[in-house]
Amino acid sequence: MVRNLSKISIKAPPKSVWDSLALPQLVKQCQYGSQMVTNCEIGNEIRFCAEWNDQRLEQ
Repeated sequence: MVRNLSKISIKAPPKSVWDSLALPQLVKQCQYGSQMVTNCEIGNEIRFCAEWNDQRLEQ
């Protein structure tokens, strides 16, 4: 299996990076207004839900 891995560097304190990935109000800013749905337990899913053009979208 071939995997394409991406790597980026972020110049920010670790807490700021974690908050942007874990706090719903910040996730909403970078996920086009989506609501993050998860229980934050290892191995469980993370879903992003939004409505657009009268349709419910989930990823």
